[in-house]
Amino acid sequence: MSPTAHRAAEPDGDDAALADHLEQLVWRRPGLTELALAKSIFGRMGYQQRVNSTCRRLFREGRVERHGTGGPGHPFTYYPGKSAFEAGRLIPGAVEKPPHFLVR
Repeated sequence: MSPTAHRAAEPDGDDAALADHLEQLVWRRPGLTELALAKSIFGRMGYQQRVNSTCRRLFREGRVERHGTGGPGHPFTYYPGKSAFEAGRLIPGAVEKPPHFLVR
């Protein structure tokens, strides 16, 4: 298996940390768009493409729910998924250490 194929199958630590951070943010502030999530995590010049792909993966995995059509007039908005709640991964109001790529 090529390194690229392996990487797509199992996210590296940064991708997993970003996914976990996004999931926590969606839990604390449901209804945010991908752009708002990117700005919340990375600042004004947020990495929206990276957040977009991670949000879509979280949706496929059932970790978040999304509403909207994804178009300019109705962007996707994200809400906590049932699987995250059932798995006990999320604790409302929990404060955790931010992923290393967010620490400056």
